[in-house]
Amino acid sequence: MNRSMMKKIISCVITLVLFSTLCISAYADDNYIVDSVGVLSSDELDELEEMAEESAQKYGITTAVLFVDSFDGMDPGSYTDAYWNSSSYGDDCSIMAIAVDDRDYYLYNCGQASKAVTDYGSNYVDNQILPYLKNSDWYGAAKEYINANETLYKEYIDTGKAYDVNNHPVSAGTTILQIVICLGLGFLLSLLILNGKRKEMNSVVSEKNADNYTSSDKFKLTHQKDQFFDKKVIVTPLPRNNSGNGGTSMHSGSGGHSFSGHGGKF
Repeated sequence: MNRSMMKKIISCVITLVLFSTLCISAYADDNYIVDSVGVLSSDELDELEEMAEESAQKYGITTAVLFVDSFDGMDPGSYTDAYWNSSSYGDDCSIMAIAVDDRDYYLYNCGQASKAVTDYGSNYVDNQILPYLKNSDWYGAAKEYINANETLYKEYIDTGKAYDVNNHPVSAGTTILQIVICLGLGFLLSLLILNGKRKEMNSVVSEKNADNYTSSDKFKLTHQKDQFFDKKVIVTPLPRNNSGNGGTSMHSGSGGHSFSGHGGKF
């Protein structure tokens, strides 16, 4: 291969790299919510933009949401990292990138966001947004993403300790469930006590066998045995703790930059 051909190949490669960068940069601006697909109404976009801006001013961590058609065949983490590099969001940032057509998503964190959003915290965010993503409720998913991240930011900034394996956020649903369980246990305990009192007042006591209802001189058993008919065993496995020892798993980005996050299908 001569030098002229080599130069042409290198030139083509550089052109493709620049083109890819420009495609990603086209989405990157000062907006916190970037909808390149058109899945949000103007009112939804304005409301989410205002929420994200207030969150950034309050906690000093940018929360952004990116809607695209697809990740262009790239690894979702690499795509989101490239988008962050082309943005002006700053070192402390969380981004939820959603590929609408391919139904992929990625939750990206860097800087202080990686400390506030641990692996456990990222799974907590998953639980908040996935029901909306699965129903193609893009506005609901973005809103819950901002709210869930604020919960994690607040804990980290107020206490200096992130939500993690041994430090769980308690949602309103969890609190209600705990109240219902307590009321149910109290109700069952009351029934047991009342049933005991009722038995004390009942002069007729049930018998476990028919011996007291028969006369020994008129009725005689010639054969007696106990026979086992059926058995049903229910096995319930104990839930596994997949969170390990907690903390945040970091990935290497471009230019020595590190970020955390994960993604998947919805």
